[in-house]
Amino acid sequence: MRVETAQLSRASVLRLLSLASVAPLIPQHAGAVGAGTSVTGKSRPELGCVLIDEVQQTGKTVTAELALSGGVAATATFDSPWPLARGLYYDVEAKSEKGSAFLQVVPLQGETLESASKKLFTKNVLKVDGRFGSYGAPTDIKITADTATGPRRIDFGFTTTAPGGADVSWKATLTALQPQGSPDALVIVSGAPVGRWKDGGEVLARSTTGSFRIAQTRPTSIKPVPSSDVRFERLGGLLSDEQRKQVADNKI
Repeated sequence: MRVETAQLSRASVLRLLSLASVAPLIPQHAGAVGAGTSVTGKSRPELGCVLIDEVQQTGKTVTAELALSGGVAATATFDSPWPLARGLYYDVEAKSEKGSAFLQVVPLQGETLESASKKLFTKNVLKVDGRFGSYGAPTDIKITADTATGPRRIDFGFTTTAPGGADVSWKATLTALQPQGSPDALVIVSGAPVGRWKDGGEVLARSTTGSFRIAQTRPTSIKPVPSSDVRFERLGGLLSDEQRKQVADNKI
């Protein structure tokens, strides 16, 4: 388990930024969640994931501990038929050419998992700086199913823009859980272009999202901010463009 530490100094941030400037980006395989075939030139998705420890995969089981609002550390697990995606571009994601699934943190804005609007979840998942927004915000969003008892399960469709400008229609499903003591929901999302969804993709997506669990929670003093992330300490790569400007302007 990671030792909880104080915030990094500005000098440390500047040193880490210099390391990040030479860290290579890991190519994204074709057919991944989100439009596009390469991470190069694309902004890193803002999924709200602050990792306390490195993501692990043992057999098919993916395990990740995340810092959430409310002073909660939650360990999330899911079973995936796909290998863990590695590289700074990814938070908690498993993927191959046949499909993919990723985790996202969604603030419930004072609501409970059951009472929150279904659009709160799809709005967060399909935002322009989200996993599906590489070449513009998704459009033609349609929610086709919503189960609000027990784990929150939502089915939806949408359209993304491919690098060449063509429209790509998608089907996806998500499962949301609320870790005890946190005002946030942890969400797993799995989707595929419509053709692949019909050709076995739906079965894999539902199996993966259906296995999503919160294995444990614990109190933590680690704040859910980028500088708390274990990858920030190692690579210095989780600053947003605005935060980079603040470093340059001596504001952090």
